[in-house]
Amino acid sequence: MGFEANPIPEHRNERADISSWKNGDYYLFEVKTREDHPSLMKRVLRTPDFEITEYKKELRRSNAISAIMKKASSQLSKTPKENNAFSCVWFRAVDHLIPDVVEFVQTSLYGIRHLLLFDSERKSFYAKCYYFDYNDFFVYRNINAVVIDDGNAMYICVNDFAERIQEFRNSELYRYYDGVGALIDPEKFRNDGSVLVADVDCPRNQVDRIKRYILRKYGLKVSNVFEMKSLAGIMMIPKE
Repeated sequence: MGFEANPIPEHRNERADISSWKNGDYYLFEVKTREDHPSLMKRVLRTPDFEITEYKKELRRSNAISAIMKKASSQLSKTPKENNAFSCVWFRAVDHLIPDVVEFVQTSLYGIRHLLLFDSERKSFYAKCYYFDYNDFFVYRNINAVVIDDGNAMYICVNDFAERIQEFRNSELYRYYDGVGALIDPEKFRNDGSVLVADVDCPRNQVDRIKRYILRKYGLKVSNVFEMKSLAGIMMIPKE
């Protein structure tokens, strides 16, 4: 990647973990780690061998992830910003049980919902919609981006509501992830009809108003909002 980095000294007030820079662009990183489905693992360990433990979780904004972002936002805001540094979160979540962390983090950050739509010719199709639901990026605007590290790959999610967003889009970190095809930025979807962006300024509980906005913006009628779930079954097999 070519970035240099130093740990930030500990302070009585909790601060970010790492300072990084490249070619005059500076970044603060708060590193957060999510355990690998701790409650599910407890259930698996209590289940007799060769019996299946079912896993089902609704794919919506997660209170646990939101709490992590709230803490990171606070720590980044308390860290002195030298050289006009950008504020970022490095979210480490290595999932060995169920590899669904990337979907859940993105859903929470962007308020993603999955829609059934009809066009003007009554043809139906499915699309993912950003900002349809409550989302963490709207709340924590001091966070420029979140890097998601699942142990196999890394992605960067850009906060469309962040301070200095256009400057960040011209920065080295943005260009790096864009270059390796690991960039998630709603700005890239604005002219892509297969991914919708409900960037209307209204409370997210006003669902009908958001639907009307999508109709005006895209000419698409929202027929249904799917309740997506992550489903799996886990079986413990003893070693011989």
